Amino acid sequence: TPDGPKDPKVNALMALSKELPDWFRAANAKHAACCRVLTRGFDMAGGEHKKQCIAFTGLCAGKVAEILCRELGVANTDAEPIEGLKEPYLPPVQEAV
Repeated sequence: TPDGPKDPKVNALMALSKELPDWFRAANAKHAACCRVLTRGFDMAGGEHKKQCIAFTGLCAGKVAEILCRELGVANTDAEPIEGLKEPYLPPVQEAV
């Protein structure tokens, strides 16, 4: 809009767009949103990080659905809130040769 930051709709949208990454940082045990930090220690070529990535993607999709239901006034049929991970996914321990 032409009013930019003075427009209440812009401010509301900015707050909503900030909600997901703030939640994600709090919800994952590494308190990060950066892939480099989240996958540190994993053998990327071996695909060890995929389990963590799938879990994070699912958590974020659930949180987006929760936010949309709240903002659109639509009933959320999933009664359980999206809480996040209790522990970080850790890379497998490499055995010394």
